[in-house]
Amino acid sequence: MYDPHKVVIFGVSGHAKVIVDIIESNNNFELIGFIDKFNPSETIVLNYKVIGDESLLPKLMNEYNFNKGVVGIGDNFVRSKVVDFVKQIAPDFQFINCIHDSAKLSNHCEFGVGNVVMPGVSINASTIISDHCILNTNSSLDHDCRMANFSSLAPNSAVGGNCSIGQFSYVGIGASIFHGVSIEENCIVGGGSLLNKDAICDSTYYGIPAKRISERKLGDSYLWINRKYKLLSSANNKIDLGYVLKNESTLSYIDAVHYSPSSNKKIAQELYKFINLFKFNNPTKAGTIK
Repeated sequence: MYDPHKVVIFGVSGHAKVIVDIIESNNNFELIGFIDKFNPSETIVLNYKVIGDESLLPKLMNEYNFNKGVVGIGDNFVRSKVVDFVKQIAPDFQFINCIHDSAKLSNHCEFGVGNVVMPGVSINASTIISDHCILNTNSSLDHDCRMANFSSLAPNSAVGGNCSIGQFSYVGIGASIFHGVSIEENCIVGGGSLLNKDAICDSTYYGIPAKRISERKLGDSYLWINRKYKLLSSANNKIDLGYVLKNESTLSYIDAVHYSPSSNKKIAQELYKFINLFKFNNPTKAGTIK
């Protein structure tokens, strides 16, 4: 019989660190540690250690006497892959909801499992949160909304009433969604955007009002996209690639997406695509990437 109070977190990212705070704040569970395949066992994060990787889960469950936890990975698609793997190798494992005490939840909202609700979140009546969703710090969902599995809201995003957010979709930092808008599967609404019409699946939207700027594939990275827009906008529509690569902000992109400094070429290629996409005044000034 497993201890019902013992839990683990999959992953050791910044998102996982916030989940540590949530677990510590409400005293509903005892955190055993992290499960992560990218950091060696015994690695210490916020005074908790990595006890092993996902492949060892059945053994770890018996050794540490737990069968509950939550996935601490911000990327929607990656989070789904971890959940699928856990279900496959440990069918008895149970995913918990982690809800910060400061969140304001209607008595008439509903939750699935594996969700993370961070400080300052507001969820109003008749809203349904499915499974493995993220509602980040100070985000809000008005009445009669629906969040499908593996969708997420970034900090300070605001969603009006009667809205739906499709599976794998993401609403960026400070973005606003008008009342009654439907966001289909695998959509990104960029940070600071104002979406006032429905968003079709497999698309990225950005701006005020938000417009569809590109198609995306399931699994495409998105958590660093807003900083890329910011850099592109900062050059007053006249960017050459030499400027971009020499700009100090580019180095922060490399860190943000976990690239090494040798990956400047890949960053440049991504930025060049966006230059052409936004039809800047002189996109050819960027030159050819060799």
